[in-house]
Amino acid sequence: MHLLDNESVAAGTRSAALAQASSVPGIPAAQPPSMDHLDELEAQSIYILREAFARLKKLALLWSLGKDSNVMIWLARKAFFGRVPFPALHVDTGKKFPEMYAFRDRFGKEWDLDLRVEPCPPIDAVDPTLPPARVPPRARPRGSNGRSTNTALMD
Repeated sequence: MHLLDNESVAAGTRSAALAQASSVPGIPAAQPPSMDHLDELEAQSIYILREAFARLKKLALLWSLGKDSNVMIWLARKAFFGRVPFPALHVDTGKKFPEMYAFRDRFGKEWDLDLRVEPCPPIDAVDPTLPPARVPPRARPRGSNGRSTNTALMD
């Protein structure tokens, strides 16, 4: 038996078991997004990136090295046929893992990005009227330990 046959049989068994385990009377089972839907979302994202580039004089893409901004870099590359025509800006907090910096440097070169790395400004250089400092302490997001998740910005 072929490897893919084993996987497809196992996947079918898993999906049937999941459907049976998660079935609640009267509530239809949630369907995963179809590839047509994902393709449509990708096309809309590419359209928005192209329109922004055509209409805005100064455009940059913030690259935090996280999953969401990595997707944005990927979409920008796809929108402009492999070459992002505007800068990718990484505001460096100095608190990333060494592997993340290696990832940034490697793919910045490999993808020929106009990569601009700027240090995160010191807290006393930030306008105190900007969020999250303006948000009352009781409304600030809380981490799993019950403490505010942005205490470094408030100190």
